Amino acid sequence: MSTMLSHGNPNIHRALGQLIEKQTFSIANAIFMNNKSTFNNTYIADLNQHYKNVPAKTVDFATTARTEINKWASDNTHGKIQEIIPSGGINGNTKIVIANAVYFKEQWKTRFDKKHTKRENFHTVERYSIQVDMMHRTSSREQYGEHGWSIDGTDYYSEFKSLSLNYKNDEYRMTFVVPTEDNTLTSFQNMEKVLLENLSQQTWSDKLLVTSVKYLVQEQRSTMISRIAIPKFTIDSGCVDLAPIISDTGMIDAFSPPVADFTGISAEKPLFINNVFHRVFVQVDESGTTAAAVTCVSGGRGGSRSKPNAKIFTLDRPFMFMLSHKETDTIIFIGKCMKP
Repeated sequence: MSTMLSHGNPNIHRALGQLIEKQTFSIANAIFMNNKSTFNNTYIADLNQHYKNVPAKTVDFATTARTEINKWASDNTHGKIQEIIPSGGINGNTKIVIANAVYFKEQWKTRFDKKHTKRENFHTVERYSIQVDMMHRTSSREQYGEHGWSIDGTDYYSEFKSLSLNYKNDEYRMTFVVPTEDNTLTSFQNMEKVLLENLSQQTWSDKLLVTSVKYLVQEQRSTMISRIAIPKFTIDSGCVDLAPIISDTGMIDAFSPPVADFTGISAEKPLFINNVFHRVFVQVDESGTTAAAVTCVSGGRGGSRSKPNAKIFTLDRPFMFMLSHKETDTIIFIGKCMKP
């Protein structure tokens, strides 16, 4: 792990360290270590250098650790995520849990007036409508785009439109993306696949894959929007184990006891990744956005694993959203809303 931290451009660590100090966007990291194990001092020193004295705490994974980690998650997301380690998620064989929490709360630069929010239809891909609280704004100039993207070497192609709304501090934006016309599950899945493929790019070094909104916002233009309609929504993903998904993308060795190499963290073997627990909370309303995410990686010795005319932008069918840092175009939160 110390080798990974020192690889490539150190600016990524400096940038993350600066974000930690922001009031709007906060990052917290912690390490929970088995009280019967030993760890390399160099690894702890690297974390402290780059991530502002990451607390490293020894715990008893057989008894109290789950309660302590869940409390840490709740404290660092202002109570939005109160459980990240599910029952049975860790045990006496767990050697280390590396935890990361992200919290964002900010007002829109131009807020939606609550008196203009009203119940309207939202059309699902299952071909029925539900009533949602739809927020409204009129006559504002925003960054808007109409796009036609494909994936090279495949038949995947999608036409969609996007709108970016700034937050009060002007450092962050939320970009909403919706298929241009056809409201079917196939058209939405095509858009999702095309977007994720094109927004993923390698930056800083050829070892780090970062999801960036850069190419999307480059196609947007300042456009007069005569009416914006966006549903209020709250999403809680629940606790999801990403380990199978990560393995399927090709990162296999880290989950395999015979070949995993984490000697930079501890000389004790075998040490490999058991689980990657992840949970996300996002709330969008008239005043702005509250978002939180917690990821816990557990390692152990055993166990399981635009145009000049005014536009109308209405999100009355499934859409995707991306909360990004404007200076770097890095996506902090990305998700989809199928039913608000």
